[in-house]
Amino acid sequence: MKKLIIPIFLLLLNTGELLAQSTSITLEDVKIDGRMQGVGWIFENETDSIIALPKATYEALLKKYRLMEAELQRNESIIQAKDELIAAFDNYEEKADTYILVQDSLIAIADTLYTGYKDLYRDLKKIMGIRTFSLSIGGGLHKFKSQDPAFLLDAGVEYNMMQMSYQFGKEYNGVVFRYRVPLF
Repeated sequence: MKKLIIPIFLLLLNTGELLAQSTSITLEDVKIDGRMQGVGWIFENETDSIIALPKATYEALLKKYRLMEAELQRNESIIQAKDELIAAFDNYEEKADTYILVQDSLIAIADTLYTGYKDLYRDLKKIMGIRTFSLSIGGGLHKFKSQDPAFLLDAGVEYNMMQMSYQFGKEYNGVVFRYRVPLF
């Protein structure tokens, strides 16, 4: 009914029949009083409101309405894209938090293993008698070509697996560097 009423009033405005300051119209045996408002007419009763405008004003308003509707649709698509982006970031943040928790637990396990192996190595060094830094003293016999065997003394230091010692005896002096290679 409203689609039919608006063109009727536009037609009445164009023909000049609605030139008075107040008027009324009758639709389906119902009288509706109207008043002039701006460039158009407003007809109201208890159940209906009808607005009558000049055709140029109506077309201008319709054009603005279509532009605003297009802008609204564009803004709604932008909002939807931003909502999807926010959801993707939330998902990324959730996965990153999970990954960080897994990394923290792996670091704690690795730290425990490292500490355990370090303690195990210290215990093994104590059992095997291996020290990081130690002094070594020894003695032996030395025979070179046609000489008689001579007694030698050996004094040295050891750091981790590197050894350096000084050997001395009757008519013999020498420096020896060694590297210890564990076989078992």
